[in-house]
Amino acid sequence: MEDPRVQPFLVPETLPIGTLKLRPFSAGSFLICQRRKLGLFTGDSTEISGDEQLYQVMAFLYIHSAPMNEVLIAAGNEERFRLAVETFSMTQPIGSIPEAMQQIQALCDQAASASVEIHAKPSSASSETAPPN
Repeated sequence: MEDPRVQPFLVPETLPIGTLKLRPFSAGSFLICQRRKLGLFTGDSTEISGDEQLYQVMAFLYIHSAPMNEVLIAAGNEERFRLAVETFSMTQPIGSIPEAMQQIQALCDQAASASVEIHAKPSSASSETAPPN
């Protein structure tokens, strides 16, 4: 039996969105988002058109719900990935998109709050930056 105090800190195995069950946002899925330039999920978004936003949401859903081997194979090639996402999107009801966007935003907020920044260690050659004795 699990300690109920720990429950809020556990990541669910899957997150239901409509008829889909999404795997948790992971380091591997973040790398795929970076490789496929999904700026909505990597923090690299600049001006993204409405069509591109919809594509990126569908790509995120595909990455997290399609069989993992299929995703890994598709993610290695831009054209193959785009075709896989577009094929996947043909099966998704348009009415599920607002809920999906809300759930994805919550996942991204959780991932952002767990991120850390790594700063380079100052060089030891400079006496100006050395800590006091």
